[in-house]
Amino acid sequence: MACIGVCASPVASLFGISSATLASLPIVPALEPILIAISAVSFTISYYSLYVLPKFNCNADGSCECAPSEKEIRRAKLNKFVFWFGLIASIGFLSYFEVQKYNAASANSTECATSSCAPGECEEETDEACCAGDSIECSK
Repeated sequence: MACIGVCASPVASLFGISSATLASLPIVPALEPILIAISAVSFTISYYSLYVLPKFNCNADGSCECAPSEKEIRRAKLNKFVFWFGLIASIGFLSYFEVQKYNAASANSTECATSSCAPGECEEETDEACCAGDSIECSK
């Protein structure tokens, strides 16, 4: 029992550290399109194996003597449920993170408008100077 606590806790912390480290690597945004493509290919293969291949399991002459058992029918329904749940969840998560990226980019672009340069404070009001950190001399 003590070995489980001593041996398992470093392994568990190793997984926690490695996932946090992987998430903070600068290469992760570059890998995102590849991971999305792999996901799309995986869902395509899953769809093909769930919906297209079972149609070809019958005999070539069109007579289906190979009626599936009750267990196979339940398994097929469960597989289809997991497929559609995973597909909808993946699309939802992808959409959520893309919206978050868009909102972050929008917030960064409007940051200059809310900088320390107030309207009417200086003669030459330029957002570029405020955003770049250049000082604008006011004539009062």
